[in-house]
Amino acid sequence: MKKILIIVAMESELDGFLKNDNYKMQIILGQIVFSKQLNNKTIYLSKCNVGKVNACCLTTSLILKLKPNYVVNAGIGGGLTNNLNLLDVVASSKVAYHDFDLTAFNLKKGQLNEFEYYFKASKKLLDLLDNNVKKGLIVSGDQFISGLEPLKQIKKDFPKALVCDMEGCAIAHTCYLLSKKFVVIRAISDNVFLDNHINIYQDYKELAIEKVVQVVNNLISKIF
Repeated sequence: MKKILIIVAMESELDGFLKNDNYKMQIILGQIVFSKQLNNKTIYLSKCNVGKVNACCLTTSLILKLKPNYVVNAGIGGGLTNNLNLLDVVASSKVAYHDFDLTAFNLKKGQLNEFEYYFKASKKLLDLLDNNVKKGLIVSGDQFISGLEPLKQIKKDFPKALVCDMEGCAIAHTCYLLSKKFVVIRAISDNVFLDNHINIYQDYKELAIEKVVQVVNNLISKIF
């Protein structure tokens, strides 16, 4: 039986998955975890809270305890390019840290010593996604990107980055260390290029959550 672990960061994202579904709650290693059966699969769902350390801690403990076949980090994120529309969905072909800096030691921005520059998502999971899901680089850091100055820095360091978030790379990094296949999926709730993008985030957050839940559920239904 396949096991799939879905990790979200925020209560609103968690509520999006729980709404109109039959998850059952349990406590695992002190964490609230929801689970359900779907054909030959067990689906686990848990909230890590915002930020890289929170994401890493929850991912590590639940991978070691539950031993899932796949980890899906799902949620909303900010668009980093004019080519993305609000409510578009992006899956990580690869993930990097935009706020990790060892450039003083001749490493690239985001590169960890002794590790690859990027953490690459599962090709199988990417291939199972709906055709309208865009695929590309997602970057993560412990900040909500607001304003053009931080955007310019990210685009300078990562010209091909499509989306920024605050947890994806920490989860990808953890999966890499623990040899677990993963994908990060983000629905676009705002775009830094747009005026009043924080207000746009508030207006589109719930719609973006509905979109990413739909995409993730479709993905899970195809995993055998």
